[in-house]
Amino acid sequence: MKGAPFTSIGFSHEPPPPREKMDMRPPRRLIGARSGLALLALLAIAVVVPGAVTHADTSDTGITVSHLDNGANAYDYTPTVIQQGSVQRIWWCGQNANPNPPGQQTDTILYATHDTRTGAQSDPVTVLGPTAGAWDQVFTCNPGVVGGVFNNPLGDGVTYTLAMYYVGTAQGDGSANSIGVAFSNDGITWKKDPTPVITAANPAPGAYGVAQPTPYNGDGRAGIHLVFWDTTAGHYYRVTSSDGVHFGARGQVSENGWPYPSNGTFAYDSQTGFWYTAMEIDLRAKATTGGVAEREAYSYTLYRIPAAGFTSGGTWTQLTTVDTDRTGYELNFIPSMVRDGYGNINTGDYPNVTMYYGASNPRTAPDASPAQAGTSADPNQWDLKAITWRPGHPELPLVRYYSAALHTHVVSTGWVATSTFRAEARLASLYEAPQPQAGRALYACKSGSTDYFLSPDPACEGQRQLGLDGYAAASPSSGVTVPLYRCFSGVDHFVSTSADCEGSRRESLLGYGAG
Repeated sequence: MKGAPFTSIGFSHEPPPPREKMDMRPPRRLIGARSGLALLALLAIAVVVPGAVTHADTSDTGITVSHLDNGANAYDYTPTVIQQGSVQRIWWCGQNANPNPPGQQTDTILYATHDTRTGAQSDPVTVLGPTAGAWDQVFTCNPGVVGGVFNNPLGDGVTYTLAMYYVGTAQGDGSANSIGVAFSNDGITWKKDPTPVITAANPAPGAYGVAQPTPYNGDGRAGIHLVFWDTTAGHYYRVTSSDGVHFGARGQVSENGWPYPSNGTFAYDSQTGFWYTAMEIDLRAKATTGGVAEREAYSYTLYRIPAAGFTSGGTWTQLTTVDTDRTGYELNFIPSMVRDGYGNINTGDYPNVTMYYGASNPRTAPDASPAQAGTSADPNQWDLKAITWRPGHPELPLVRYYSAALHTHVVSTGWVATSTFRAEARLASLYEAPQPQAGRALYACKSGSTDYFLSPDPACEGQRQLGLDGYAAASPSSGVTVPLYRCFSGVDHFVSTSADCEGSRRESLLGYGAG
């Protein structure tokens, strides 16, 4: 295999090259004239009938959002969504089609609605942009919208029903970001408070500042809890306000159970008393993408924590992970949960949790090279997608597929290009999150253009990472007894439940899956 670290007996057991330092900054600002068409598609994690040979597919069955067109490509990311009845109101960060002043190309906030019952959608409009000469004169982004009753917050005698917390800066390099607030009664026309409401704790030249504001209304009026990431302090914080403008002292949000602070948003379940977060997890090293630097993460994870532990050091519980293996998209980043007007997930098809996120679209070809896959992640191809997590379905079917055209196997619990691959067998089930009896993570990986394989190594033994396939058991236990062997045919890798690898060479015992 060209470029793959294989030996005559399978994978090289030399340690993989050290990964590049992870980019811990929030998303970089994008400068340039970009707009056009983008897809805003609803995806669903399939509920699989036990024993069925199928795949946990995602399907583009949602809405299409057309940009305000200035003749070039578009990018869309960092959404916030309020659902009232069947109507979703969506604000997100994109390119300004009509810059003011002329010649200024910068991030703005766009808005559209989608009816989940009828599929009807509105045309997107730009609703918030930079203010010339002000603290937010460039890069208006990262919206977080919440409802309430805001009585005269701007001193203009007007009572408002919506507040938007957003990120902006006066620095052309995208540093020194602060969080501001604007108010509205229709979600389209907004009036800004002229000064930021949150600034960085430790400002320094070149530091990003604060990011990802998530508001929650605790009293139905103007009692706002605002969660945000301060990159200069390296933590997420919660602050409270009684009027939506003036905030008190910071309290650190528990980060126990996260790999590291990163881009993420929050929501509350008022019925069960849990806080949820959807948090980015990982970036790919350039060494695994043909030298292409991917700007954002390929993976994020949904967690929850009892309210009592939210700011007192409790531990977050992992629920599910969304990544390239699950969706087929090269990038899956900056997720946001669909919430009601006050910031609760108790809306729509609750208790299911729907997450909107940025994705690089379209999916790459099954035989794409690492560089081709990395190039597909260009910001010009960032669209908004959504995926739904359904509690009570912890097992994901691990299915083996084969492509006669590509002479290769794929073994996955996630999305597979079934126009190219046909299902051979359902091998077992893996768990979407760690279980007491199954805590060994198995990762989906790819070497070169066509050799897919599973590994317990999160770095994929130096090869390209697709994501988390699920959790197996290290040794047999009740209900988790199906052995999973990694095999090598001489051409490609596959997984078998037979110790003899069906006549091919056995490389390792990956673990045990559920029957």
